[in-house]
Amino acid sequence: MKKITVLLLSFILILGNVCLTQARTYPNVNLDISNRPNDNMRADEFVALISHISYWSKGISGTYTTDKGGKTPIAWAAPYVQAEINKKVVDPKTFNYSDPATVAFAAKYLSNARGLYHWDFVNKYDVAGTDGLSAEDKMYLNVAFDNGLIKYYKGINAKTIFKRKDVSSMLLDKPFKKANPRALVSDKSMKNLHVFFENNGPEMDFQFNLLKKYSNSITQVSFFGVKTIDSAGVPVITYDKPVQNEAIQYCHDNGIQSFLVLDNYNFQASGYAVYDQDIVFKMINNPDSTISSLITTLNKYNMNGINVTFDMYGGKEYRDKFSIFMNKLGTELKKYDKLLMVSVGAYFKDKDELQSFYNYDVLGKVCDFVHIILYDENSANAFNTGRITKPGCNSSLVYIDRVLKYASYKIPPEKIYLGTQSFAISFGTAKGSAQNVKFDKSWLASPNLVYDSTEGSGHITSNGKTIYFETDGGMRHRMLMVYDLKMGGMSSYSLISEFEPIYTLLNSECPQRAEIISAMRKNLVPNGYYRLYSDGIRRDQFCDFIIKFIEAKSGKDIKTYLEEKNITVNTNKFTDTKSYNVAVANALGIVNGRSEDKFGLEIIKRQEAATILMNLAKLFGASGGQAISFSDTNNLADWAKTGISFTSSLVDKTNSNRVMNGVGNNSFGPYGVYTRAQTAMTMIRLFNAI
Repeated sequence: MKKITVLLLSFILILGNVCLTQARTYPNVNLDISNRPNDNMRADEFVALISHISYWSKGISGTYTTDKGGKTPIAWAAPYVQAEINKKVVDPKTFNYSDPATVAFAAKYLSNARGLYHWDFVNKYDVAGTDGLSAEDKMYLNVAFDNGLIKYYKGINAKTIFKRKDVSSMLLDKPFKKANPRALVSDKSMKNLHVFFENNGPEMDFQFNLLKKYSNSITQVSFFGVKTIDSAGVPVITYDKPVQNEAIQYCHDNGIQSFLVLDNYNFQASGYAVYDQDIVFKMINNPDSTISSLITTLNKYNMNGINVTFDMYGGKEYRDKFSIFMNKLGTELKKYDKLLMVSVGAYFKDKDELQSFYNYDVLGKVCDFVHIILYDENSANAFNTGRITKPGCNSSLVYIDRVLKYASYKIPPEKIYLGTQSFAISFGTAKGSAQNVKFDKSWLASPNLVYDSTEGSGHITSNGKTIYFETDGGMRHRMLMVYDLKMGGMSSYSLISEFEPIYTLLNSECPQRAEIISAMRKNLVPNGYYRLYSDGIRRDQFCDFIIKFIEAKSGKDIKTYLEEKNITVNTNKFTDTKSYNVAVANALGIVNGRSEDKFGLEIIKRQEAATILMNLAKLFGASGGQAISFSDTNNLADWAKTGISFTSSLVDKTNSNRVMNGVGNNSFGPYGVYTRAQTAMTMIRLFNAI
């Protein structure tokens, strides 16, 4: 019996070796990665090798699909490439078969072969050589690294070309483990809150009261006005109701940025908005007159900028013209120190975005803020027109996650606002029955409330209708997504419907927010500094804050102030900057240059900020109080010790905060970077101290 067992085992081993030998018989020598192992791979060769060795397939013979250059794959690879094309794993119209098999190409192919989409990543990796890649291709790198399809290492380059021998580490039949989702957390940094003020007569007093009630949360407001278009397409926008003008003036007096809305809405008696595309075509076909009229209106009402809010569907024809118009508008607004905001549709695929009216790449460059409309995945209009056939949440968290990830690869994240709504949608059972309705706080306590954590929204049934709305928890998740992707803030549509979490959540997350908002309310934050709060501030940028401080504290514009002091300003003194504010700060003796002709544009360190703040305080006759003794005194520069002692002795009379404190452990941290947020905070403290 023992002999039989041994013989049987020997037979099985021999048979296994025979089968293995047969399984590893290559129909073409090029399919053996031991052949030319150190050669660089072409794209078609990479696909063929992965496909064949992973599945031991024979490929598909017959007619082969051409690539974007009209070529077919090399002969030995063609059957395997065609098999992947038939499975829709690769799209030959997006590359040439002869392209090198780079890390970026491999990431996209391997992810698609695994059935993963470009947004299916958890972590964002630092990768060199991504210039020229589409947003989707950049995201595929994260997907591949997250799931171990390609090994990540510090310094990896998307353009690195794989060798033939590298294939063995990337086979599709190898098990892989998806990265675990990470918890969304706040980094406690400052974020903006933008809201819309509608041109709705009966609701305007209500809106104005909300604006004042939540002024400690709101940083920006966009105002709809009355728009008329002449025969040449030139828009004239007016604010014809007293309460509108009061609200605009309130924003101006309290450091809340105000934006003129340029839209294409025609409001009908029924209350529904009709989106007039012809109006848009006329305006952007006559850019000079349109822009001139808009700037006249901005100056008339003393507003900070323009929010272009066009609802355009299938506008590919005018995509380029709109981009040119926005570029020109942005350039002109900068001449007047005005800002440009745009409200755009939500996309998470290159194809959809490229066919839309909105060019994310261009708008991300020319605009100061990009408000992405993320409250219309299942809109009332979509239900009424049949684009969706059943009720749904305004925008699910899954949808928002995809859109924001995509947008963050097209637009600088700090410019992006997640657009959410403070209204609800009531769906009936029939097409045409959906309508936007005012939010009602009682819904949150309704016994038939259904909360869907995936959607991040709730719904109730009432009088035979289903009402979808955002909840506190859903709003908080949206806010944390903004923090997670390091975006600029949130935008709420609109003030008409009160939904308290949108006004309070951001405040609760940022300990610095109250003082930064206070600095804004005193007009101590310059127009262009309502973003990148966590960035270090340069010496020339600090001078912009200095001038705002002088104007706010003296109650005079800077030119009047200088005339009364009989001070002459030389904007040609420094060769590295022609900034008027730098020249003023230097003429007043607040900030010195690095040399006779160089001002120095580097990031300010804490000890230098203390010295500058001391000089600014003494301009208004301030004297020091009880200074703090820091443990790192020996590390302070001799020239900085007086400034540090002085600013640490000044106390904000409204909250007892010292103008400058230490950084912990009784240390001042003289060489730490001084941020924009810290600049705003110390400016308001100094303002209240003297």
